[in-house]
Amino acid sequence: LKKLGIDDSRLIDGAAIWAKQAESEHRNVNYILDDDPDLIKGRLLKALDYIDQETDLATDDTFKMVVFTSHKATLDAFDELFRQRYDSQDIYATVFGSGMSREDLEESVYLFQNDPNCRAIICDETGGEGRNFQSARLVLHLDLPWSANALEQRIGRLDRLGRDADKDVLSVILYAQGTVEEQLFLIWRDGLKLFEESLSGLEIITGELNQLIVEALTDDYYFGLKNAFEDILDQAEEMREAVEDEKDFDLGATLYSPMVDGVDRTLALYEHEDGNLFAEAMMSWAAQAGLHGRRGREEG
Repeated sequence: LKKLGIDDSRLIDGAAIWAKQAESEHRNVNYILDDDPDLIKGRLLKALDYIDQETDLATDDTFKMVVFTSHKATLDAFDELFRQRYDSQDIYATVFGSGMSREDLEESVYLFQNDPNCRAIICDETGGEGRNFQSARLVLHLDLPWSANALEQRIGRLDRLGRDADKDVLSVILYAQGTVEEQLFLIWRDGLKLFEESLSGLEIITGELNQLIVEALTDDYYFGLKNAFEDILDQAEEMREAVEDEKDFDLGATLYSPMVDGVDRTLALYEHEDGNLFAEAMMSWAAQAGLHGRRGREEG
């Protein structure tokens, strides 16, 4: 709020209360998770509860997972909570975030890939490009990026050459129900099917899709995406079909290019007759098929 220059006392006071509640929840992470999970309100403890209850992180030394957030502050907070939860079990996470030196980033990747006690790597968007985490079983999204391409890059860190063909990438997404974030999740899931398949050529439509999202939010922040949901999905499907058609045309051109080249060479050779040898051969084949021609000019 300070960074944006917002001077709204009710909003600032409300944010201060929320921050104190979150800090209190974080201070009692182990008690809440072990003894009273009904007290969980924030998404970071919800994420840890999922890891505890639904993964083999604490029991399988081959388990690896990637955690993504759009925000460095969230990365730092989740890293601290992870330490509180798993340090006593000799399990740790490494981090990959903005502001780190190249050497520190390389060490984080090395530890994640090689140390069995390092079960997770926590990344901000810095970790979305150029890194191979294909050994990880799942990617946990603490929040959703507004850009489909950024989400594609996250999943693409796991879905890479070298990954077992029958080993799907599991995306675990946390979002706030009844909010714009949930509406955005539904667009990514149902509109572009980002969690099921790669964009694979659909990147060219994401700019237009993002513009539709912005226009819907500008029209009505709270309900704009919900009201425009069907229209956005329809347009996304139309864009997808158009891109698929274009891919089919490109594939056809690639597959048939040798034949087209051969026909072009044949026509060029026939045009010049190459001392009539080729022309005579063609006429001979035509005659065997019952076709007979006559010369149009004396010279050929």
